[in-house]
Amino acid sequence: MLWSGTQDWQVGDERELGLSQREFARAAVLSGRRWSSFVASRLLLRHAAAHVLGATPADIDVARAPEGRPFLRGCEELDVSVRHTGDLAVVALSCSGRVGVDVASAARTVGGLGEEVFTAHELTAPAHLPDARRARALLRLWTLKEAYAKTLGHGLRLPFASFGFIPLPQEQSSPTPYADGPVRLVTADGARVDAAGWRFRTRGVAGDHVPALALGPSPHTTSPGLDAALAAAVLSAPRPAAVRGTGPRTTSPGAAAAAAATARSRVPR
Repeated sequence: MLWSGTQDWQVGDERELGLSQREFARAAVLSGRRWSSFVASRLLLRHAAAHVLGATPADIDVARAPEGRPFLRGCEELDVSVRHTGDLAVVALSCSGRVGVDVASAARTVGGLGEEVFTAHELTAPAHLPDARRARALLRLWTLKEAYAKTLGHGLRLPFASFGFIPLPQEQSSPTPYADGPVRLVTADGARVDAAGWRFRTRGVAGDHVPALALGPSPHTTSPGLDAALAAAVLSAPRPAAVRGTGPRTTSPGAAAAAAATARSRVPR
């Protein structure tokens, strides 16, 4: 996982950016900080991938899958994820499995989303913490859920309250168990999930941002999908409109069936 400030990629002429025509088209509808964040995230991804592959940034062709995940055209063995917010861009690259990354400003508050995105345990466990640390703990959980959903290719279509995270046993005895560090995936009721090969963690960046990383197992050893019990819970969980951020939406039976089949296909056999 790598991050960079948008100011690190400022150039005097747009032609110096080295973006593809598709990326220029996406950037053309943005302005101000949104434009800077998008450009920085794409350039960071290009340079990082070029370093890993022994290529030049101009050789890297970044495309988007139908579900919105970025991928490197012609180099699918290197999985990538990218996210930007404000003045920070974050990318993750993996040769050993699917990867997802998310980042949020430390000033963002998500506690008001409550049971729509957090499990009962996630809401009560940090309740004893001072307000600032509790807000940070919930933000950390939010970014972990975003990163996991991106790894699976579901994004906000995944009901966030249908699964949760808890600190690893060695972290639970820490005076700050909900600070940055590795965590474990659990079901909504706190039961341990068969998540062999999965790794999750967050890291603070200068106290201003909270990036999260989800790394799936190697596709050569096991499917990077949902645990069977967790998949059943996810498929049956309601999808609050507030979480999607797009208001009420109807889904055709065919689209719902296709989404369910896709999720089931990711369950390890």
